[in-house]
Amino acid sequence: WREFCRGLNRDDLIAKQFAIGEDREEVFKEIQEEFLKKTQKEWMEIFINLDACVMPVKTFNEAIQDPQLRARNMVVDIDHPKLGKIQNIASPIKYSRTPLTIRSNAPKIGQNTNEILDSLGYSAEQIKNFKKDGIT
Repeated sequence: WREFCRGLNRDDLIAKQFAIGEDREEVFKEIQEEFLKKTQKEWMEIFINLDACVMPVKTFNEAIQDPQLRARNMVVDIDHPKLGKIQNIASPIKYSRTPLTIRSNAPKIGQNTNEILDSLGYSAEQIKNFKKDGIT
């Protein structure tokens, strides 16, 4: 935390590490305001030499171009029913004798809703009412 605050040039925040409630929200707000003052690249140049756990948040397209993901074979091509062949992120877990594969696409929004609600104990009538009321 100390190194993180120093990287932000905000030593005044060091004492607020364990702030709670509204004070905590204020600390978050101040940190957000600081991050708006520089580009992601500029911040990474500052934090790369500090003992602070800071990494950039990447878009999906940036992530699939990441050299480390590529080196670990974590970018895979899958067949999507509407989009054709698309790239996706593979499992980060690697076993030496049991390779993991993506067997299917992610479900469509709402695709498994009935099964999930049923497994949670909702009746068919309740599920029907959820749909009628626009809940699902």
